[in-house]
Amino acid sequence: MKLKAKIKNDKIIVRVKFSLNEEMDEKELNTLTSRNIVGFLKPCLVRKKVLDFTGPLGIALEDYLKERMDAHKFFILMAQVTNAIRQVQGLGLIQGKLLLDIKYVYFNKLTNQLQFIYVPMASENGCGNVLGFMEAAAYQARSAAGENANFLIQFLYFLQSMGVCNIQALEDYISNQDSEVAKLIRRQIRENTWIMLPQDSDDFQTTLMNEDDSQTTLMNGAGAEYQTTVLNQVMDEDYPQTTLMYEEEDEYQTTLLDQDMGTMVLGDNMALSQPIHYPSLCNLTTNEKVIVNKPFFRLGYAKEYVDYYINNNTVSRSHADIITRNGHYYVEDLKSTNNTYINGAQLAPRIETEIRDGDILKLSNEEFVFHT
Repeated sequence: MKLKAKIKNDKIIVRVKFSLNEEMDEKELNTLTSRNIVGFLKPCLVRKKVLDFTGPLGIALEDYLKERMDAHKFFILMAQVTNAIRQVQGLGLIQGKLLLDIKYVYFNKLTNQLQFIYVPMASENGCGNVLGFMEAAAYQARSAAGENANFLIQFLYFLQSMGVCNIQALEDYISNQDSEVAKLIRRQIRENTWIMLPQDSDDFQTTLMNEDDSQTTLMNGAGAEYQTTVLNQVMDEDYPQTTLMYEEEDEYQTTLLDQDMGTMVLGDNMALSQPIHYPSLCNLTTNEKVIVNKPFFRLGYAKEYVDYYINNNTVSRSHADIITRNGHYYVEDLKSTNNTYINGAQLAPRIETEIRDGDILKLSNEEFVFHT
């Protein structure tokens, strides 16, 4: 299966091409095309084995997460993910065919709504890894200026402890983190509404998307009443963007936010205008310097899930994390196939081991010098 994205007439279009041995599920395709499903791009059959998924203009979740956000916004995004899974289950569709990839889930800045793609394949395509998707989102996200990143770290620990995905457990965790999101989840389950992020405003508010494409806004504060507004179709003309061209058809492209501005180290209360010191790795084969600029920094062979890609197929897809905590640094092996070593000593999987300046970190047969 190949995917490409383009923007045309203020809409995003994602083209999905099936491989020769992949078949469409005609019944599922009919379900998706015969109704407007809130939060999902709508498919259209272009030709045999080719679908175009269309929806309002949005940016990849991967890029939206680079904007600094507080815990409330992040957990509403995660609640939208569980919301989408419940939608899929309610339609009698298969969770494993929901395309959960932060590159191909889109965020509409006008409606503050995530937009998903459900691929109607005859067999499960294995793209519906909920825990892996949420983990990738948490690694990509940046906490708002002045806000501690602990909510992201604690969420990562929770995901890694689950083992098997449980939507109810995810919703319970999210609800425990934020009482306002808890109310939205309860209402979503009760009334089949769509959870949406608050619009930027002096007063806190949160929006629910209803099945008839209207919005219900919950205003925070005593005595506040529900307000309903019709979805406005005006597009944001001030979208900062860069264009990434795809390999075959030049018209296919996706919009990316402006260049990465860095991430604060956990526990560092310096103002954003002040320089931040990060530890680094030096690849002993290539002499490449790698800046470890996240509190959880992942190394591995899967480009879509790691912060530093190692082009070596003996390295596991998600091989190891470097963790920054209170001025100390730790390495955790993620049950890699060919193991992780510090100064020649093999690390036990899923156990943090401190790493110090000058230590040699080895992932399979790839060696790095760690510098603080």
